[in-house]
Amino acid sequence: MVKNDTRPPEPGPGYIYLLINNSMPGLVKVGRTTRSPLERMGELSSATGVPTPFQLVYDVLVPDAVAAEQFVHDALTKQGYRATENREFFRAPIHEVVKLLMRVRELMESITIERSLSGETRIALEEGFSAQDEDALDELLESAAAICTETGQASISMIQRRLRIGYPSAARIIEQLEKLGIIGPAEGSTPRKVLLSKSDAEKRLRLAQAGKVIK
Repeated sequence: MVKNDTRPPEPGPGYIYLLINNSMPGLVKVGRTTRSPLERMGELSSATGVPTPFQLVYDVLVPDAVAAEQFVHDALTKQGYRATENREFFRAPIHEVVKLLMRVRELMESITIERSLSGETRIALEEGFSAQDEDALDELLESAAAICTETGQASISMIQRRLRIGYPSAARIIEQLEKLGIIGPAEGSTPRKVLLSKSDAEKRLRLAQAGKVIK
């Protein structure tokens, strides 16, 4: 019988693991355990009735496994990757989940003991991800502006596809490009108009990065 990790969760160290199974193409399982991820993988492989064994792709050791797992699940759900309600399965690209787990581990290592003991691990994770997302968006703005000026059109789906990012990040980039005056406002389901040439868009971005007011 599988030893379930669904007992009332208590903050504490543990592993967040990423599993795949050849019998479940396109699905990944993201869970937590206070024991060895390999041991947990073996339990699932022998007792779930799935014809092929699970494979451990990646795992991270974190000081608060409950908060980390909940944060990862919520992040994947917000991106539309959740496959079933109240289960640990997601239809997400493996590299995106690995990247997410790596970021969670890095952020949790920087969370102070005081915040961890006071139950603020989740809040600290959200703050850390928000700051990192802002930095990443700044780096992607130039690439997004180049794509729009070269193609002569702009849309969230195009930015999402060309830059290989999630919908929320693509939407925020489009919003920033509009605020900078590089692209026009939304016009129903049609792509937005590009208002500046590539060279003018680059100048506009340099001014914005320098903190100068754009009129």
